[in-house]
Amino acid sequence: MSLGNSKNSNSKKLRVSNNNNHKCVFLTACQAVPIFVQDIVDARVCKGETVKFECGYSGTPTPDVVWYKNDKLVTNTKNVKVQYLENKTSITVLSATSEDVGTYTCKATSDIGLAVTKAKLYVQGMKHQ
Repeated sequence: MSLGNSKNSNSKKLRVSNNNNHKCVFLTACQAVPIFVQDIVDARVCKGETVKFECGYSGTPTPDVVWYKNDKLVTNTKNVKVQYLENKTSITVLSATSEDVGTYTCKATSDIGLAVTKAKLYVQGMKHQ
């Protein structure tokens, strides 16, 4: 008898064999609630500077991940870029202004749970030339 990961990381495969070389395979599903393995943190930048919030997450099944600013959904614009890559996501403000000040929230949701990480962005004065 052996227990190991199958090709699908969401399940474990149990193999049972007897002396007659008959084999049975049983699959068991594994689930894990979403969690952030890297939270976002508050940032203070000068006007015109670039700032990036980045976080890492996990969960099985893979959670849906969405960004918010002051509880409003964030989408890509000329000045704001949202990226998703494997189990990391980020939001980048290319040239911070007073309009970008606020609380940024990243939510990871799945059928079995929800995880949230939050940080504030502060923009001060003018960038030094």
